[in-house]
Amino acid sequence: MLLKNKLVIACLLIITTGMISCSTTEQIPDPEIKPLPEQSQKTIRAQNNFAFKIFNLINQNNQNGKNKLISPLSIYMDLSMVYNGANHQTKKDIQKALQLNKIDTGLLNKTNAILLHNLPQEDTAVNIDIANAIWYRKSLTPLSSFLKINKNYYKATIKASPFNQSTVDEINNWVKDKTHHKIKSIIKEIQPSDLTFLLNAVYFKGDWTHQFDQDQTKKRTFHTKNQEELQVPFMYKKAKISYFENNDLQVAQLPYGSGEFNMFVLLPKEGKNVVSTFNHLNASAFSTLTSKVRSTEVKLYLPKWESEYKIDLNAVLSQMGMASAFSKSADFSNMYKGEDVQISEVKHKTYIKVDESGTEAAAVTSTGMTTTSAPMNPPSIPIMDVNHPFIYLITEKDSGSILFLGIVNNPKQ
Repeated sequence: MLLKNKLVIACLLIITTGMISCSTTEQIPDPEIKPLPEQSQKTIRAQNNFAFKIFNLINQNNQNGKNKLISPLSIYMDLSMVYNGANHQTKKDIQKALQLNKIDTGLLNKTNAILLHNLPQEDTAVNIDIANAIWYRKSLTPLSSFLKINKNYYKATIKASPFNQSTVDEINNWVKDKTHHKIKSIIKEIQPSDLTFLLNAVYFKGDWTHQFDQDQTKKRTFHTKNQEELQVPFMYKKAKISYFENNDLQVAQLPYGSGEFNMFVLLPKEGKNVVSTFNHLNASAFSTLTSKVRSTEVKLYLPKWESEYKIDLNAVLSQMGMASAFSKSADFSNMYKGEDVQISEVKHKTYIKVDESGTEAAAVTSTGMTTTSAPMNPPSIPIMDVNHPFIYLITEKDSGSILFLGIVNNPKQ
């Protein structure tokens, strides 16, 4: 037995009281289901609750002036694969972190299978690549039931490997390929204690339904969180868009392609802090805001930006209730029998570029495991000048799934 087994899960752009194990003989239904059934919608709401909670904690723990971006879909799908290997109290604790109240494992897996199948096919003008893979040290094979669940529901490519430098190169080349070269690597080396790598990749590229005119892009002043005044390129359009505002913020919905995917830009009003504004958001509040947008002629100034972000998620996931999964008491006996396995690290990397034509985004998450207000009347033509820190989300209309969630504090980062 290895003295220190490590399992690393990577997921790109980049967790129940009812703990029902997935039988290895269970038949998977046709994942092409539209719209999602109510039971699966419960899982999407859990995912979105997870998205707002984890991003809220990220902002509370790190209130610097850096841009922040996560892929909730990527992290959630990645941890869902890990969740299938958890047992007893560890499974309950990960269930709590994933907001899966009374949602059993089978429903979680089926919903992820539907998203994995449907999202890339929603819109021909939007390119989405979602992929999963498992590399494991060939001297110690995970339980066949665990591998079968991840192969059947998550379409995971499964590879036994010698875990040498060639494995490092192979994994990083997979990440590079699945992120269209936007994220170059996820691991630097493999230790003798490393046992398994589970990877999930999500890539997004969408053209705006109504693109910005490049001739209208001009340099204007952006006021950062740190009171800097930066001259950055601002895109501009005067057009009818889905729009809403109240005393606290302005909301613009910018569709991609045929409108199945959208970016929502949330701009706090003057005097409102972007972090405190986000602290008042959750899945329900965001759903209420988006239900109020109406077609309105707006003068919109939106900065162009391109940024990368990376974060270790151990602390925030522990705060969300799954601290036991990082401890020696962790139970992943549905993944390995006779091995004391615990999570050692959860890392997340993201990339995004927004310009006149549209958006390109990617994310990577890696998890390592070791053995032991009231509305106001808008002006006739509202002006939405996104010249200070703002929140944005990229969502899919049919399911409501949040693919990316971020804050821009500095478009030049």
